[in-house]
This record gives sequence, C-alpha cells and structure tokens, in this order.
Amino acid sequence: MKTLIIANPHGFCAGVKYAIEIAEKALSKYQPPIFCLKEIVHNKHVVENLRERGIVFVNDLEAIPEKSVVLFSAHGVSPEIRMMAAKKNLTVIDATCPFVAKIHNKVKHYASKGFFIVLIGHKEHDEIIGIKGEAPKNVLVVESEKDALSLNIPNNAPVALATQTTLSVSDTECIIQIIKEKFPSVVFSSKRDICFATENRQKAVLKLAEKARFILILGSKNSSNTMRLKEIAEKAGAETALINDISDIPFQKISSLEKIGLTAGASTPESFVDTVKKELAKAGFTRVKEIKSATETLAFKIPSSI
Repeated sequence: MKTLIIANPHGFCAGVKYAIEIAEKALSKYQPPIFCLKEIVHNKHVVENLRERGIVFVNDLEAIPEKSVVLFSAHGVSPEIRMMAAKKNLTVIDATCPFVAKIHNKVKHYASKGFFIVLIGHKEHDEIIGIKGEAPKNVLVVESEKDALSLNIPNNAPVALATQTTLSVSDTECIIQIIKEKFPSVVFSSKRDICFATENRQKAVLKLAEKARFILILGSKNSSNTMRLKEIAEKAGAETALINDISDIPFQKISSLEKIGLTAGASTPESFVDTVKKELAKAGFTRVKEIKSATETLAFKIPSSI
C-alpha cells in the first residue's frame, strides 16, 4: 500500500479566506459584472470559479467602465489606484489582506517622518507594487543580498525596514542581516512582516521533506508563497513537482515510489487538494498520513459595510 503524507497546515490562509468571502458577498450584493483589478488571489482555480460567476478580472483600471463595482485584490493597491477609482466614480470593495494593509500603514508612517524604507520583496509582485506606491520616493525595493549590498541611501538619513508577507523566512534573514550591518540604526520590528501562515506552511514543508523525498506542491506559478514552498522543499533535499492542474501530476514518476508528500500554497483551495488526493488514490496512494506542525484559528472579520 502506497503512502501519501500531507503537510498540515496547507492551503488557504486567513487573508485568502477573507478576500474570497468578500468576493462572495459582492456577488450576492451587486449584479454582474463586478470587476476585479488583477487576480483576487494568485490561484487559477479560485479565479476561474469567480469568473464563471460574474467577476471580470482586468489588469488595468482603464478597462473598467465608470460607475462600475470594483474589487481590490488581497495583495492591495497603491493610493494612486484608489484616486483613479474615485475619479471614475467606482464603487470600491477592498479585499486587501489585513496583514498587507498593516505594511501599507507602516510605510506611510515612516515616510511621513522622513525615513527611507527598505522593502524586501519581489519588485513585480502586486503586493510590493501597492506598498511602494504609498511613498515611491522613500521606498527602496530589495530582492536579493546583492541588492542589499548595493543600497545607496544618503548619509545620516533614517532608515526603516519592511518585508513582503509571502517570502522565505530563511532567505529574508540573510538580507535583513546585511541591512542591519550596513545601517546599524535601522528601525526594524522584531515582529516579522512575513505572515505567520506563510511561516507555518514553510515549517510544515520542512518537516514533510524529512519524511518524503518527492513532494507535490499544489498551487500556481505566480503565487509567491507557493514557489517559496517549492524552493524550501528542494533546499531540504526533496524533489518536487508544481501542480496547478490534474494534468501536472507526474504519474509516471510516482508510479515507482512507495511514499510521496503533498502540500499546498496559501491560495490553493481545499477542493483542489481533495481532487488531487482522489487521483493519487487511483494511482495506489490509498494510505494517507498527516504531519501537523501548527494549528491556525485566526479568521478576519468581514467589514459590515460590504
């Protein structure tokens, strides 16, 4: 009997649940079409489900007719986008993850005091684009140790530090150390900006890599937290496969294995996890075990105005 070992926690985090619940409420309150600027979360299955039900996903606010209803995704948007939405008389429904919103507020706070803010993250990620937009002249985005080493900030200027919520904890620590050495007076909260759910899933996949040398990572390629899970598992010595659809399951590869692991990014729905489990059972993986590393109970309250 072949064994499937599942990492717990996996899948939806509180911020993703919050965004999807807001989208559901919008669908029940307003007539389609409801527009969403960018993907509400970075997952193909979630986006396709909402699209089928009347949400239109666009990459540019200019594509949205005046006086329409618009959703802002879990990744947040810049003040410029909010101003543009107001000029177009759009009804805005904000599904920004509360943890992401906290970083927006942090950047605004320090920028108002004349700080330069070093923002660790991926320059092209929607979350980073939105946060940088709070103070474009004050925010310096750092993607790598090389970027950190080459930072150029005026002498004696106050410096604060913030990070994207979905990064690898270990990789971020290396960059943070460089910044602390380069700017000894940098203001940095000991409470990380990296979301606890991101960290929990990373710890879980590390434990999983100790038990299974081949791991299926369920999620989309444009999901930052999903790709970090893949990187972490591989650094721990496991071979991985990114599964965005059933057709991605490497049945030929796993046919020779007696044991495999499975985890899912924070924007991957449990319905897709269940579908994959059923397909794996057909392939002989009928014994299912779980490795639990944390319990998550947080749920964000949906604003009554929505």
